[in-house]
Amino acid sequence: MTEQKGGCSMYRIMIVDDELIIREGISTFIDWAGLDCQIVHSASDGLEAIEFLQTTCVNIVITDIRMPGKNGLELAEYVQKYAPSTKLIILSGYSDFKYAQEALRHGAFDFILKDNPLSKIENAVRRAISAIQEEQKKQRHFDSIQETIIKNQEELQIKFYQDLVYDVPLSPDEIIDKTRLYQVSGNNFYCILIKIRIIDDSAQLKEDFINTVTRFLRGIFSSVKPVIFPVHSKYLCIVLNDTSKLEHTPIVPSLNQIFTFAENYPAYRLKAAISTPHSSITELNTAYLECCYCFKHNAKSEKKILFYSAENNTSSPSLSQNLPIKKAVQYIENNFNEQIGLNDIADAVGLNASYLSRLFKKETGESITEHLTQFRIEKAKELLKDESLRLRDIAMAVGFNDVSYFSNTFKKIAGMSPTEFRMISEIN
Repeated sequence: MTEQKGGCSMYRIMIVDDELIIREGISTFIDWAGLDCQIVHSASDGLEAIEFLQTTCVNIVITDIRMPGKNGLELAEYVQKYAPSTKLIILSGYSDFKYAQEALRHGAFDFILKDNPLSKIENAVRRAISAIQEEQKKQRHFDSIQETIIKNQEELQIKFYQDLVYDVPLSPDEIIDKTRLYQVSGNNFYCILIKIRIIDDSAQLKEDFINTVTRFLRGIFSSVKPVIFPVHSKYLCIVLNDTSKLEHTPIVPSLNQIFTFAENYPAYRLKAAISTPHSSITELNTAYLECCYCFKHNAKSEKKILFYSAENNTSSPSLSQNLPIKKAVQYIENNFNEQIGLNDIADAVGLNASYLSRLFKKETGESITEHLTQFRIEKAKELLKDESLRLRDIAMAVGFNDVSYFSNTFKKIAGMSPTEFRMISEIN
């Protein structure tokens, strides 16, 4: 709550009194800079002071007890409830002593009689600053302890996940105990394995790149609180718990964002494998092996995202298991440059639009509109590499009539504007 100024911590002071001469006297005749303080506001009553406190941090409030509107006692009640770290110093006349006592019961820090108050105010402010410093010291110590606890908790949680991935022998009771101790959910999850490949032989897989990718992934999948940890030397394992929330964060479009982001690092290439959904954390090793199978049997594939299916088919499960979905995807790929929508696709497949929409979402984890938009943006990326094509022409070529809408959609999915993407492509 203090403000850095000239290398010093300046404590923020507000003066509250209905008499202008008193406010000006306190502001003028006390060496506030010598106290490492600055006056940030002068208020004529408690209501004005409360309005200021609602939008601005103040360290110390010096207030009269009797004022029109809201008085010092009502101000003390507000500070105690809504700004408890703010120190309130009461200015009181002899006849206001009972009010001052009441204000102290409401958390006021000190009270000063109005007879020759300036030196008393200075001393009270010094005591208030000392109290603030002591509280800040205790808070820093508490925060440090909390940070250590959280860090250790995360490390123990990741170690537990790694043990499950590596199939370290654990009894069912041990697994149950550790899921409770480390606050692991592990019900209804996907496992994603990201392979980080070095393109430039002279480049080293630096820790800062992995940390950057990890932070990016945490942000993308924040709705499901992902657990992300390294596996061996060139893999990142991501466990997405509570798959019911993934309808708000579809996996494929989200992974495409990290692929686009990684294009800023031409020395590396990313590839991902996605397991089937699993219902218990005890199946994490199985989910991990599914991802490994994808990489092993698709070593030469140019696809950036590989899927595992129960039939060991590593193309998208929806395309191998459901003919209507396959037809819908084929129709999109053949007609993405036209003005098509859900009803057009449903007519081509021969299904009711609502039923097809639910089926597509269930099988692929994304809506038809999301799949269509994603496909159009991927095609747009290819066209953007041709410098002779105007942005408007590219938008029309992938099914967008409005170039502004195209640009906004592109940025939402790719994480950058079409122009930025083209510039990065040219550099690479």
